[in-house]
Amino acid sequence: MHEIIHLSLSAQANHLTTHFYNAQDSYFVYDDRTVSHVDPTVLFRAGLGSDMRTSTFTPRALIWDMRGGYGSMKKANALYSDGFDDNTDASDARNNALVWDQGNKPLKVIQEDQVAANEYQKALDTGKDVIEKAAALTPETTRYWSDYNNIYYNPKSFHQLNNWEYDPVRFPKGKPRGEEPDGGRQFVDYETGVAEFTEMNVSSEDAYLEHVFRPALEECDSLSGITISTEADSAWGGFTAKVLEELREEYIPKTPVFTWAVYDGKVGAKIDHTTSYKNIKQSRQQVLSRIKTTTALARDSTLFIPISKPQASILKNYDGESNWHSTALLSLPFETISLLSSLRSEKRVSMQTVAEYLQCGSTRNIVSSTEAAIVGPMPSSLADLHKRKKLVFDYSGSVFHDANAPAPHYFSKLGTIRPPSTTASPQPNSLSLDPAGDHHMIWEELFKASQLQGDGTAAANLAEVNCPQPFSLQKSFPAGALDLESSDSVYASLGVTTAPRRQLREMNTFVSKFVKTADEGRDELKEETSEMAEQYEWGWEESEESDDE
Repeated sequence: MHEIIHLSLSAQANHLTTHFYNAQDSYFVYDDRTVSHVDPTVLFRAGLGSDMRTSTFTPRALIWDMRGGYGSMKKANALYSDGFDDNTDASDARNNALVWDQGNKPLKVIQEDQVAANEYQKALDTGKDVIEKAAALTPETTRYWSDYNNIYYNPKSFHQLNNWEYDPVRFPKGKPRGEEPDGGRQFVDYETGVAEFTEMNVSSEDAYLEHVFRPALEECDSLSGITISTEADSAWGGFTAKVLEELREEYIPKTPVFTWAVYDGKVGAKIDHTTSYKNIKQSRQQVLSRIKTTTALARDSTLFIPISKPQASILKNYDGESNWHSTALLSLPFETISLLSSLRSEKRVSMQTVAEYLQCGSTRNIVSSTEAAIVGPMPSSLADLHKRKKLVFDYSGSVFHDANAPAPHYFSKLGTIRPPSTTASPQPNSLSLDPAGDHHMIWEELFKASQLQGDGTAAANLAEVNCPQPFSLQKSFPAGALDLESSDSVYASLGVTTAPRRQLREMNTFVSKFVKTADEGRDELKEETSEMAEQYEWGWEESEESDDE
């Protein structure tokens, strides 16, 4: 087997993971009439339930969230019930607790209310009216990722930050447990995440990941990779960086690791003379946190894939503030690219191969271009060809996006097209274009191989890989919000470009100007951003980007 373990850290990442594993579950083959191109043993682990008789198949996933982040999910389920009753939720023990002062006197009781299951989860439990309740899912009823989770997890998959609490409405950025939400502290910067991981390590008898990661690793016969989804512009970035650092040092020094980090498009990239004095401290903290997270995750990842929510004004029913909607849109490239490494043997493209396609023998590992598109079926006549639906989305992480910079050069690019799950019925006088010809038309228009070669990208660095598995439109997926139908094809691509050079140099300048002490990692950050920037140089560089600037 070629197992892949998925690590998901933060509420937003867990929404993305829920869409991902709901889709993987839909690829299981239950009868001889259905064809699935996906090997379920890669992303799922076989085991026995609590009764030691029931065969189970649960995700090879490790999920982190704050207290309260698991919503209504219970530790007890139809597969695993020993040691838990029906009221024990996935947050280990969401019981009321006392807060003690240093004199060991109780100060107050922390009240932790149980989150009620929504109607969709109740329907899944009873097996009745599931389709009807799924159709009624809304952004208001899917604030927790567990609200639309379709599958059972092994309780060992769930891990939490005991010192922090999450509520999608009252404190979406988290608050320290036992403190008022307006107390000032939030789970937002790199150093807070590092401190949280350090405390969890200290409180463990052995290294924290010895209890968390090693059991999952030992279940694998031949681990082929690790996929990580996380947030970059919050303390989860620092927490993830420490997790990844320890994985590299102690467990998987050479194993491919793809880190997908969601960046907040609202966080600025620099501070200059236009920044007001009162905002400098907060802005400085945000930008420095972003720099530390970016360099740390890029350092220890085989491929570092920064992504941001794309502009989606073309989608009429899309709610960008809903994690259910926004991570469904993010899942177009995330699930499509990740799926390549769990296809059945003759079609499988390993994570190592994907990395080789993009790195092309270099040490460049920052994927600064991520795109996806939804393409509708061919129209009924040539006159309507221009009306064919093509919804194109640019997910390229805001950390490396500069609207004022010239178009970047592509060192390499990898793309794939997934066929529709159903083929639209042929119309009278329909275009006589076979699937291969249609595929080529989509490919040329979206991947733009000819244009890239004209701009200097070597043909050998442009890879088209085949993904025969259609995108899954499972019942929990907000297909209507994305204007995605079963007759649509899905395209996705990753590219390594020169864009990181410019932004890494700006990070270097920021550190020189605004980081004054060695305690903040000034010298290390300057050296690292400078060395990384050099890897993305190509051709003659404009004088405006000289070191003097």
